[in-house]
Parts: sequence; C-alpha cells; structure tokens
Amino acid sequence: MLETIRAFCAEQLTAAGETERLRRLHADHCLDLVLRAGPRLLGAEQLEWLARLDAERDNLHAALRRAVEAADIERALRLLAGLMPYWWLRGLRSEGAGAARELARLVGTRVPAGLEEEYAVCVLSIASSGSRAEFDEHLRSAVEAVLAAGRPPRQPFMTMLWGMAMGIPDAGTREPVADHRFLVGSDPWSQALGRLGDALTLLYGGRIDDAERELTEALAGFRAAGERWGLSLVHAELAGIAGVRGDLGRALALVGESMAASRELGADDDVADRLCLRAELRARAGDDEGARRDGERAMRIARRAGAADVLARAEQTLGRLARARGDLGEARRMLEAALAACPGGWFGFEETRTLIMIELGLTAGAGGDAATALNWYRGALAAAAGHQNTAMLAALAEALSGVALLDGDGDRAALLLGAGTALRGTTAAADADVARLTAAARARLGGAAFEETFTRGASMAREEALALLGVW
Repeated sequence: MLETIRAFCAEQLTAAGETERLRRLHADHCLDLVLRAGPRLLGAEQLEWLARLDAERDNLHAALRRAVEAADIERALRLLAGLMPYWWLRGLRSEGAGAARELARLVGTRVPAGLEEEYAVCVLSIASSGSRAEFDEHLRSAVEAVLAAGRPPRQPFMTMLWGMAMGIPDAGTREPVADHRFLVGSDPWSQALGRLGDALTLLYGGRIDDAERELTEALAGFRAAGERWGLSLVHAELAGIAGVRGDLGRALALVGESMAASRELGADDDVADRLCLRAELRARAGDDEGARRDGERAMRIARRAGAADVLARAEQTLGRLARARGDLGEARRMLEAALAACPGGWFGFEETRTLIMIELGLTAGAGGDAATALNWYRGALAAAAGHQNTAMLAALAEALSGVALLDGDGDRAALLLGAGTALRGTTAAADADVARLTAAARARLGGAAFEETFTRGASMAREEALALLGVW
C-alpha cells in the first residue's frame, strides 16, 4: 500500500512539474542536517548525533543517490563529504563507495571551483577503499588542490582520509610529518588526530618510545573531546606496542578498551579488526582456543559487514594458528584465501598483504621449503619497503633468519635477528617465532658467538639493516 501511495504521489509531482524542485529542497534539507552533525560527530555529542543520522539514513542516502543521478555535482559532493564521518564512525565505509566512484567519474579530473575539499573527500574515500587504479589522475588533482590551499580543511575528517589514503610521509625523517602539518586544524579533535598521525609515523620508523608518548597525548586529546573512534584507534595502537614488549596483560586490557569504544559506535568492522588483534595477543599468551574463537568471530563479522581487508586479516590469524599447531596444509589454505580476499591499492591493505606473505613464508619454512619461503619474503620485502614500514621490515628480517638456518648459515641468522631488533627499536618479546628462531640460531652457533653476532646486527643503523635485507 505504501509503495502504491508513493508511486501515485511521484506521478502527481511529475505531472505538476515539481519533481526537480522538491528533489533540490529534500537534498538541501539533508545537507543542512549532515553539516550540523559534522562537528558534533567528533565530540561529546557523538552518539546522540549518530542516532539522529541513523533515523534519517534512508532519506540521506536517497538524497545523495538522486543528486548523483541528476548530475547535481555541487549537492552530490557536499552530501557525500558530509556523510563520510557518519559512515566511517558507524563502520559503514562501503556505503558511499559506489556513489563516490560514480560521482568521481561524473566530475572527472578537473576540480570544481569552491568544492576542492569535497572533491578531495570523494576521491580520498575511493583511494582508501582499495579502488585506486582507475582514479589515479583524480587523486593527483585532489592532492594538488589540497596542497595549493595550504590550510586546514573546513571538514576535519578530510585530514583523516588523507592519512588513510596517502600513507606515511617519510618514516626515516626526524620530523616525519612536518610537510603536511598545515592539514591539522586547531580544534581539539584535529589536534588529537595530528598526534596520532605523528605517533604512527614514528612507529613506522622504529621509534617506539617516541611513538608511545605521542599516542598517550593523542589519547588524552580524544578523551577530552569525548570522541570514541579516535579512542578506539589509539587504544589499539597502544595495545600493539604493549604486545611487542611482551606486556600481554596490559595489551589485552587496552584492546578491550578499544573494542568497547567501537561497540558503542556500532562499528562492526572495527570490532572485527580488534578481535583479530586480541586473537594474536591471546595466541602469544598461550590461549590458543580463545585466539581461535576470536579469529572465527572476526571472520563472521567481517563477512557480514563486507569488510574484505578485515576478513583477510582474520583468515591470516587463523592461518597462523593452524601453522602453530602443525597443520601446514590448513595454514596454507587459509593464508592463500586471505591473500586472495585482501584488496590492494592503499598502504593499509598493502600492510595486510605483506603480513600474509610473511606468514606464507613462515609456513613454507616450517615445511623445510627454503626456496618457497624466500620467494614469499621477496614479495613481502618489495611491499614493505615501498610503504616505509620499518616495523614490518623488522618482522621480515626475523623471518628471513629461518631461511638462513635452513641453508645452514647460523651466523647470518643471528645477524638478521639482530637487524630485526634494530629496525623495530626493541626486541620482539613474547613472539613465539622469534623465540624459536633465536633458540635455533643460538644452538647452531653457541651462546657467545650468537650474542656477538646478534649484538652486531642490533647495533646497525636503519640504512645498514635495510641494506642487509636488500641482498636477498
């Protein structure tokens, strides 16, 4: 009955010539709502305004869809940009993907005057969803427009999308994000986001202590703003650092806080991502059954949410668990499925792909196949080096020590293990693979010879350690 009434009313509007005028009025009403919501979504009123947008979700999406269909570029771009924080906070990143791609094709690579930020949000959202290749020229135009403006965006969430799409500027510099500091606004949320970006850059550069200090400042900033999405991210990063240091109790507590914030937001894909992190931590703590449950639950949630990257991470986690219990066939099956599921195109996805390739190498090494392991590590090396992820390169150096051991070269194995510590900025405490490889290298060389060679590797400068990886 309701559909019949709707169709009748639509016919009457068309007959009266009012369809287009009412479409614009409806779009303007929806635009006013998302623009009023924007700053409130990044503060203490976050949950209240998310609920208000939830109640109008069908209207908001209809307004965007009709604006795109009508080639009403200004309204479509402004609606898309306004809805982007809502989608990300609610874990609905794929909601606007189709509209963003269609709109980018409609607009082309020439940035509309006065809509530089909105165009950038549209294109950056495409790039951060893995659909980058078709839109490289659009991305270049968007980047040029943002850089030409030389000021913080009116919409702070654009800065977050910039970081997600563009990746880490240069992990090796002393002031790694100074060139793009102008993108960080003066509002509390933007300042906290800037701290988080600095921390991630430092973490990629192996400066773990400095990264932790910046994360602590970011945490205070998001907490003062009352914003849960940032709190969830920072807690997850701090949990990762605690896990690397072997403080598994603290790491599990932090990931619990991260999950609680994501659950408040109803962000299922973020909850699934944190379940993967908790599975890894539980496996390190010896809770294989708890780790398996978390991995399987993450996989179910990721499938339901359509989060291909999180699904790939869950499959990688389960593949690692299969390898740990000696089921190499199941490990390969899960890891190959993870690699096939994982999209490419931006640095976050490439990081997951790199981890999967490292895990495939470890699985091959566990079966005594040094050649296959080395092939996987070479692929991982190319990806990790391209994205300047020093922490990932550290894990790769340690994994490569297994190939050296299979080749009978204990000295090289010890040197690579030391280089891993040099790159990461700390030892990989509570990592079962590193402990196993360290014990094997120590047994082959003897305690004194191992310590001497390991210390030589651990004393390497970043460039020297990277050069050691490059000879493979």
